[in-house]
Amino acid sequence: MKLSGMRNELLEEYGVEVHPMRLYRAKRKCMDAIEGNHGECYGKFPAYIDVVRYHNPGSLLKLQCERFHMTSNPSFKNFFVCLEAMKTGFINGCRLFLGLDGCHLKGPYGGVLLGAVALDGNHKLFPVAWAVVDGETKENWRFFLYHLHMVLGNDSLNRPYTFMTDRQKGVIDAISEYFPEANQRHCCRHLYSNFKARFPGILLRDHFWDAARACKREEFNESMDAMKRIDTAAYNWLMTIPVSQWSRHAFDPRVKNDSLTNNMSESFNQWVGELRCKPVLTMIDTIRCRLMSRTHKKYQKGSGWTNEITPAIMGKLDSIKQKSRTCHAMFTGGDEYEVIDGNRRHVVRLGRWDCDCRAWYILGIPCKHAITCITFQKANMASYCHDYFSKTVYLRAHGGRIHPIPAENRLIEFAQSDHDPVMPPPLRRLPRRPKINRRMQPDEGAPSTHRIRNSTVRCKNCRQYGHNKHSCQRAPVQRKTTGKAKRGNGGAGPSQEPMTQASVNQDSGICSSNASGSVLGRGMGTEGRGNACDGGDGGIGRGRGKGSAGDGVIGRGRGNSRVGNGGPGCIGLGRGRGREGGNGMPGGNATGMAGRSDNGRARGRARGRARGRARGRARGSGVEWAWL
Repeated sequence: MKLSGMRNELLEEYGVEVHPMRLYRAKRKCMDAIEGNHGECYGKFPAYIDVVRYHNPGSLLKLQCERFHMTSNPSFKNFFVCLEAMKTGFINGCRLFLGLDGCHLKGPYGGVLLGAVALDGNHKLFPVAWAVVDGETKENWRFFLYHLHMVLGNDSLNRPYTFMTDRQKGVIDAISEYFPEANQRHCCRHLYSNFKARFPGILLRDHFWDAARACKREEFNESMDAMKRIDTAAYNWLMTIPVSQWSRHAFDPRVKNDSLTNNMSESFNQWVGELRCKPVLTMIDTIRCRLMSRTHKKYQKGSGWTNEITPAIMGKLDSIKQKSRTCHAMFTGGDEYEVIDGNRRHVVRLGRWDCDCRAWYILGIPCKHAITCITFQKANMASYCHDYFSKTVYLRAHGGRIHPIPAENRLIEFAQSDHDPVMPPPLRRLPRRPKINRRMQPDEGAPSTHRIRNSTVRCKNCRQYGHNKHSCQRAPVQRKTTGKAKRGNGGAGPSQEPMTQASVNQDSGICSSNASGSVLGRGMGTEGRGNACDGGDGGIGRGRGKGSAGDGVIGRGRGNSRVGNGGPGCIGLGRGRGREGGNGMPGGNATGMAGRSDNGRARGRARGRARGRARGRARGSGVEWAWL
């Protein structure tokens, strides 16, 4: 609850107005009682380590402290956590691909939460280890990766680990120190942000991402040559970074992961987002509780799957199969196929699980060319996926159990040894108010709560982009009307045949057309008001209806009309239906009169409003429905 809500609640219930500072102190005492005090939680770390180790044997928890004076108590510096269930699950059931990243904590003592996150066979997050450090420095990254190396074991030299980073300060050197045989990748989103700051431009952006997504060396060279023709400096800057760290064609195929961004680490930071303002020990134990229930739920859910591979991979195979409909496979004998994809040809060897586009080789999932051949052979697509994506390996990853521990207020009872009290780290207060919003990139602009329009403005008048109809300086584009027209605009509805230009007789208010097709619509006729004179026609009232215009007109409506000298009159007051053939003979029933006067004297003013439907048939070359 916010302070304003507390203030309004007290004012409504008790009629007491409390100062905001007093409300703040009261809220802080309540939060300390519920979640724990930020400063006091550091003294519980030694007991917490003993309890977790006792109930979860094999887990690695390391606390690093520092003493500022020989006589002072140790102060908290770093804390590393890796539970046994997450360690065995990663080694036995996940791809050897880890994302490294950190996020800042929002408590009074600050700090950074570092994490190593993997992906399971269903492409979901699998946190392996995490640590709380006082800053994202080279020394702290060495602390984190040193203990991560202890977790993964001494055989890490023989396993093809790959680390995805954002090129943070010190992390590249620390990986090279403790995992010298591991591959490194850089997040292409952060890499492009640095690239764009130096070399902006849409064409350079497109060539950068084409080169990053290229699965073949030839495609990569083609994109880089195009970039070099545009800007040689951009090409030289990008080539200073090892290609194996950002281009897909040079990735290690043993990892079976083609990720270009570090989204899994960003998702982990979002997953713990609301915990970053809580006390450090509360945050760490809440992460443990979440993983404890999460792994068990995933194991139960995975046990009920009926397919051989995970649902996420099945969905991806279905999507690739839809894309493969544009490919054509030609069987050449044995297990070889030649696949035509547009103007390109690819060679697929199903027995070797190989396609010359190399997408299947890098990811471990059949590409659209391979799926075309598998469908041609009427084989099962799941049998051509790597074991990393199988149900058996997925259950192996989530088969471990994270055992519960006692409540935080009982940690001292289960502690195995006495420890010196750990003091909180030095309180470092920066000048000015603490910043809450994320630091924006130069091209992102200032943060705002208003919704940003992402679409391009398009004019409804000339159908061009870049302006709207109010600032349009061009002539409107004539286009066909579809659907029922609105009442009052005389528009026509959907037609079965192409429309021709319709005309409206303003004197008589009758719509006529030379169309040979059939049109259904709504509209308004002209409303006449005035005295009929010699040679003039009476006005027809406004109405709604359906009618046909051919050699004759049939109508149903209401109206008042007086006939002048020499002018034909309208149908009098009443209702009626009629059919008029080619000779103009009216038919049907009507109350009223249509007459002609030759004496040249107007009998009155024609007024009328008609609401109805006009229906009719004509014996012409076609039928058109329109408003009369």
